[in-house]
Amino acid sequence: MKMVFLSDDHLICVIVSGRRQRIDIPSLKRTLGAKHLALASKVVVKERTGHEIGRVPLVNRHFNYVIDHALMDYDYIYGGTGEGFYTLKIKPENLLVLNRVILITDTL
Repeated sequence: MKMVFLSDDHLICVIVSGRRQRIDIPSLKRTLGAKHLALASKVVVKERTGHEIGRVPLVNRHFNYVIDHALMDYDYIYGGTGEGFYTLKIKPENLLVLNRVILITDTL
């Protein structure tokens, strides 16, 4: 599961394992040391990324990522490419190399 947040005017993409039922937004906000943290609106996501919600790629150097450590339990994960008809299959550890990861955490 991937969600895009707006944190103090910066986009943060949070990628979490599907095993999680929810994201503890107040806890994440404290961990990031952010003054403001909320889901980005579809307008903001489109303006800032060029992609619609649901099509934001798993790999994107234009904003920061928070990665759920539980993803490392999988051989591969699947997600968006930015194109509507394609899916990316990637080793989770490659997310750490290809993105600007600011946090890897077990507590989401």
